[in-house]
Amino acid sequence: MVIVLVVVPDALEGRVGLALARIIGWAVAFPIWLLIVERNWQARFGPIARFALQVPLWVAAALVADWISGQARINLG
Repeated sequence: MVIVLVVVPDALEGRVGLALARIIGWAVAFPIWLLIVERNWQARFGPIARFALQVPLWVAAALVADWISGQARINLG
């Protein structure tokens, strides 16, 4: 997740702007999450447990991706 949320916006930022690039990053990350993770979680957890576990994971992934992107911008000047 974090890789997609870092790489996609950074690759697109020069063409479409950072805000739109981040939206596209989420649009790419979401179906990947659904195909790879969600199917397994549906078999193990109910909807409330999935929600309670996934929301913090998505928020953490977004914060880590934002931090990585910020550090890269600082180091690249």
